[in-house]
Amino acid sequence: MKHLPKLQYISDGYTYNEQLYNLLSALDAGIQWVQIRWKNAAIKPIEKLSIEIKKQCEKYNTILIINDHVHIAKEISADGV
Repeated sequence: MKHLPKLQYISDGYTYNEQLYNLLSALDAGIQWVQIRWKNAAIKPIEKLSIEIKKQCEKYNTILIINDHVHIAKEISADGV
């Protein structure tokens, strides 16, 4: 059985650049579980962010969860929704 890290970073920021910066900072700091949560954004920026963060999570061996968007999670093979 795979054990999940106890500490999770839930993304924060109003713009794509804020979201990306904060997520990358969390990964650089050693977080092992991130959730993309961007409630007021349009689909295209969320998709773009998800694709970029998925690549980074693979480099850091980090769990990626996508909030609210099952189709994006499935499309990029995220670890969960």
